[in-house]
Amino acid sequence: MFSTLLLAATSRCASLLLCPTYTELIDALLAHDSTVRKVAADEALRKGEIVLFHLPQAAWQIRDVSCGDREPGELPITTCEFTARYTGRDVHQIARLIQQTGNWRIIEIQPAAASRR
Repeated sequence: MFSTLLLAATSRCASLLLCPTYTELIDALLAHDSTVRKVAADEALRKGEIVLFHLPQAAWQIRDVSCGDREPGELPITTCEFTARYTGRDVHQIARLIQQTGNWRIIEIQPAAASRR
């Protein structure tokens, strides 16, 4: 019993089965950013407009990760709160993630205001 409580206290995730690694979270962030840019570019192309993107440095570190329980339903979805470190700034974010075919994908993200280091 004590070892279970100790494990729960030190774990960053409520469910060990739904616990993305730091690398998996970075990969999910990169994929999400890429998808957002593609959707915006496709929409601009459809309208005959030109769109330019300022591509900031990608997140290179994730820390302060805390993930909740699995959401009700058939799909493996969890909500994680974390801080993504970019060059010159840290961004606190809350994201809903789904696990599909062994990969994590962000389905919703709510970034908080960036803080300067």
